[in-house]
Amino acid sequence: MLTGIRVSVSRTNAKLDRPLTDEDFEAKQKSTFDIAGNELVPSAKYDFKFKDYAPWVFRHLRALFRLDPADYLMSLTGKYILSELGSPGKSGSFFYFSRDYKYIIKTIHHGEHKFLRKILKDYYNHVIDNPNTLLSQFYGLHRVKMPYGKKIHFVVMNNLFPPHKDIHTTFDLKGSTIGRDYREEDLEKNPRATLKDLNWLRRKRHLELGLQKRQLFLQQLQNDVKLLQKLKIMDYSLLIGVHDLQKGNEENLRDKTLQVFNPGGAGQSDDGPDPHQVLMRTPSKLESARKARELRQMVKAERPVPMRQTSDRMPDELAEGHSRGGVFYNDDGGLRATHEDNTAGEEVYYLGVIDCLTHYGMIKKLEHFWKGLSSDRTQISALPPEEYGDRFLKFMSGITVSPEEAARDQGDRVAAAAATSPSTVQGQAHPPMPTYLPPAPPEMRSPGSPEPNPIVEKALRLATKREKDIAEEEQIPERKITTSSAPPNGRTNSHTVLPVVEESAEAASLGGRSRGESTTEPRPFTPSPRERQDGFTDLGPHGIGGRGPPTPPKTSYIEPVKARLSREDLEKALPPLPGQ
Repeated sequence: MLTGIRVSVSRTNAKLDRPLTDEDFEAKQKSTFDIAGNELVPSAKYDFKFKDYAPWVFRHLRALFRLDPADYLMSLTGKYILSELGSPGKSGSFFYFSRDYKYIIKTIHHGEHKFLRKILKDYYNHVIDNPNTLLSQFYGLHRVKMPYGKKIHFVVMNNLFPPHKDIHTTFDLKGSTIGRDYREEDLEKNPRATLKDLNWLRRKRHLELGLQKRQLFLQQLQNDVKLLQKLKIMDYSLLIGVHDLQKGNEENLRDKTLQVFNPGGAGQSDDGPDPHQVLMRTPSKLESARKARELRQMVKAERPVPMRQTSDRMPDELAEGHSRGGVFYNDDGGLRATHEDNTAGEEVYYLGVIDCLTHYGMIKKLEHFWKGLSSDRTQISALPPEEYGDRFLKFMSGITVSPEEAARDQGDRVAAAAATSPSTVQGQAHPPMPTYLPPAPPEMRSPGSPEPNPIVEKALRLATKREKDIAEEEQIPERKITTSSAPPNGRTNSHTVLPVVEESAEAASLGGRSRGESTTEPRPFTPSPRERQDGFTDLGPHGIGGRGPPTPPKTSYIEPVKARLSREDLEKALPPLPGQ
């Protein structure tokens, strides 16, 4: 990867700059290399092939993002590369970092690679019109292929998190609530895990940006989402890394979460080759082949090691020229929290919109249909681009408030709810459940109405579901189990005892007695069976001696039968009655 980037970028930057043409967005360059990084002819036996896509377009993009070509090459062509400990992300992509932690090399699927090439022109025009864009900054699109191996596509992007600051908490927010929760009990095993929407709401977090920076942030976010909606992109999220200034770097999290891959780097200095060896003779083909064999074996045997086991350390100060351009990266590489009174907060936010290459195709449409069968369609992650973007903007505008403003709006809502429908339990006022909801921005509220943001309201309702369930369980009325035995009257089983389950409220409605207990007014008995003039025996509705009023005869079907059959036929067809 690094060798191909070095050769392709150097080849493009060595030429005079020129305006872009439509053919530049479809251009691609192929190169063939051996293990030592020497470029070969196409027909030679190679160790890997490298392909560079739209090199001139990405050269202009790097210039728009104010990257120095020399610094870019120095960062990506060092002797070692950094990677994160643990497994790849949910999408299956692997992340690698440049030696100065400034750039990310991310592997992508073939479909994402094709989609990026398709939207590259729209993305380029958007960056020209929005120099402070929050979208991921793409610096290069490449492909590498090993002999008899699969093709690996990858992009070079900006790293949102700085090299000189520990990130104490990380959030990935989409504005969705279905499946957007990291279990709190799992944080003990993985305290550096990326939290999600429900974790943010449960902690009652805020993006305290102040009035001016909040307006700039929401306006830029709206412009970026419009582009994503136009390109039919969804499933993106806002990545937020929070650095606590009070904690600082005392935990040294970077050395614990990063590992170094540096084949043959043990005992070597980073000062470069010995200047006295530059004028030495060119090695012969046999020497080059021998060194290539040794390097292949070294690469196969080498394994990444945790950074704390090496002599290399991450810096404690931001190097000159490392900070990215834009208003959202001016405060020590990020965005300093600002209180309502315009005073600086104790946190620094490092944020941006990531995962911007998911097209709303057939797979996502099927996911939207399938998850919508069992969950709220407005809260699932897979939504059409228009709906996804609107929900994303409403959610982000609802959480970018100060705690003071959220507390005031919460007090207004609680007071309004208490004035309209106060809840009482046994004559005493029942305290309302905590209903913290970040308010909607002014343009989304009706005049004089403190109604909360509907997107955040739904999300918080699910986040506080556990608290509400506990409160409802405390109000369940008590139940007691009693037994009721039928009175012995010679016709029923006097030993039968049936359990009766009743609630306290139900017993109160019966005057404090249970079912089956005798009352002051005895219930009249049904008359005993009697002989009728036609010879039939009249039975009660519950059999002989049963209680209750007699059932009226169903003449609609009995009389026609009696008309067709004689008494002898009826006696043969019907079973004998008791007592006969």
